[in-house]
Amino acid sequence: MHAADDAVTRAVGEIATFLEVADRSRAAPALEFSPLDFAEVIEEAVADCRQVTGQHRFVVVKEEAALVGLGERGLLLHAFDNILRNAIKYSPHGGTITVSLHVEAGQNLRWAVIAVRDEGIGVPAAALPFVFNRFYRAENVADIPGTGLGLSGTLKIAEAHHGAIGVESVEGQGCVITVRLPLELMQPSK
Repeated sequence: MHAADDAVTRAVGEIATFLEVADRSRAAPALEFSPLDFAEVIEEAVADCRQVTGQHRFVVVKEEAALVGLGERGLLLHAFDNILRNAIKYSPHGGTITVSLHVEAGQNLRWAVIAVRDEGIGVPAAALPFVFNRFYRAENVADIPGTGLGLSGTLKIAEAHHGAIGVESVEGQGCVITVRLPLELMQPSK
């Protein structure tokens, strides 16, 4: 019964986070950002996820000591937690989950790039364009519990931070979810 309680608690948390981000984006164009190290947030999420699995090995590869930007810690922690828990859930036979963090320079901005790679079941090619849609679940995960809200909420969180999220996958070989977050203050959109 403990697993069922955990699943319900996570589903309620995903719905609450999605609604919170949606409400904030309608009510106020900007979140309350503060300076934070994105690397510390992802390391906290990895530490939490290590506690829930004995089958998976986590490897964190950092090219930079710190990735300091502006953000809302709680929302970003929830987003990274969701990505990591998906890597665990969709790698039912265990394996390595690799988290890589580096900086990418753009024309006017530097980006923190956080990629989470698993060795799980992967996403079918036909499903890739839809994985960030609310309530969407690929047909190869029908036997794995889920709501189809996690990645759509994570997308909303990334976008609320002026960032982006993407997915690459080969079915049967695993998945890579990549989050890009700006390291400098973005000007408010008009």
